[in-house]
Amino acid sequence: TASLNAKDVVPADPALQPLLAEGATLDFAGTLDKDGTIEANRLDLQAGSLALNAQGAARDWGDSQAHLDAKLDIADAAGLLDIAGLHGSGAIHMDATLDKSGEALTAKIAARTKALSLGIAEAGRLLGSEPSLQASVTRDAAGTVSLTDFSLTGQGIGLKAAGTMDS
Repeated sequence: TASLNAKDVVPADPALQPLLAEGATLDFAGTLDKDGTIEANRLDLQAGSLALNAQGAARDWGDSQAHLDAKLDIADAAGLLDIAGLHGSGAIHMDATLDKSGEALTAKIAARTKALSLGIAEAGRLLGSEPSLQASVTRDAAGTVSLTDFSLTGQGIGLKAAGTMDS
């Protein structure tokens, strides 16, 4: 296990200050060996209103095989939205998984929000305060990328997409 606590962090970019004003904590429980076998039983990052919890495993530093499950909770997204030049607020929850075997991989994401505002009236009318996003992407060993499930649902929008791109 390893823990890292950072306090009184002053980033060069003042826009990052809200994220680091209360410091940051990183906790890791697992194993790592010189051959690149990683067992991450727990990886927790807390910085401001952002909390990331993840666990996973990898072989050969992730070159041959990897798996990751992650949850991201942002209690107040105002600071992050400000970094993007948006004057909004709201909470965001996201679940993500990644599976990799050789050159093939699958990634899935599901995100939902609460009391979201991007500070753009037009976006607010489309998304509402609780939009959700789902996406699944695969890449086969030959490099073909497929978006098998994409949906963005909000108050005034329902978008679905799928497609394939060859390398």
